[in-house]
Amino acid sequence: MSPPGRAERREILSGILARVSRSFYLSLRILPRAVREPMGIAYLLARTSDTIADTGQVESRVRLEALEAFARWIDRPEGRPPDLRTFLAPRPDSAERFLLERVDRTLFLLTALAPGERDLVRRVLGTIISGQVLDLERFSDAAEQEPVFLETEADLEDYTFRVAGCVGEFWTRLCFLRLQRGGGEPAPGLVQQGIRFGQGLQMVNILRDAAEDRRQGRCYLPRETLSRFGILPGDWSPASPGERLAPLLDHYRRHAADLLRTGWGYIDRLPRTWLRVHLSCSWPILIGLETLEALPVDDPLNPARRARIPRRQVRSILARTLACWPLPPLWRRLPNMLEKRGRR
Repeated sequence: MSPPGRAERREILSGILARVSRSFYLSLRILPRAVREPMGIAYLLARTSDTIADTGQVESRVRLEALEAFARWIDRPEGRPPDLRTFLAPRPDSAERFLLERVDRTLFLLTALAPGERDLVRRVLGTIISGQVLDLERFSDAAEQEPVFLETEADLEDYTFRVAGCVGEFWTRLCFLRLQRGGGEPAPGLVQQGIRFGQGLQMVNILRDAAEDRRQGRCYLPRETLSRFGILPGDWSPASPGERLAPLLDHYRRHAADLLRTGWGYIDRLPRTWLRVHLSCSWPILIGLETLEALPVDDPLNPARRARIPRRQVRSILARTLACWPLPPLWRRLPNMLEKRGRR
């Protein structure tokens, strides 16, 4: 296989990314060039495995086999990449189809990375795919009338680490590898803060997607915590009144917000000279906090009420970060300012 040319690399790392992720593309395109490419490659390959896992028209067994073959190829890229044609038919005209059709080119970009970067990408993808495999196995028998729940808070902690917390670790180590003069290790505790940052973003996703997940018979909020709030599994239903579910959802909103504030503290510990990294991390945190404020309270399990942040609100967040960056005291208070505004 011939290596992708400059135009094709640009199409893979910019064109495809812009199609498959509006929010992450915002953060990626402002990053320093030294980390933009490995992060873009990692995201595209993770999005590829996510597309495999989420193609509900293909039976779970086939998806599991494809995920495991994909993980093996990423770890040892020998011979031809896995055949993903089965996953094209359900996506006749979509960004995900475009991504799947070019997976061999994206995989080639991975093999062309420097060894240190390649190892970090492979490690984070291995963890992410293990979470996707676990998800498929856990929810293989889930249905709207017979939902499947996580059992414990430890299960939730493990899941959010596998699919997002590990990305915080990857992000941290890659930045220090490529941006710190002479390389170097992150400060003590910084990797753990990065992990909590990633878990916070995933908790926002869980709360935002709770209604659609419930429609598919999945619930990521554990039985043990539902029980603690006096909620039976049968109560986790669109028919339940919002006020019955409100204390549980408020508990997880506050938990997600706390994790995102940990993420803001994480940014504050990064070198001040890393302006582009500061901005790229700040946007998902602030968008996440706005999403938490927009979650429906009265009808939380209605799929039609999914919280969405309009483009004008995203543009306002971008403008605020740029305006506050030169003023560190104002910058540090920015998440609290947005939360207070949302409660008015």
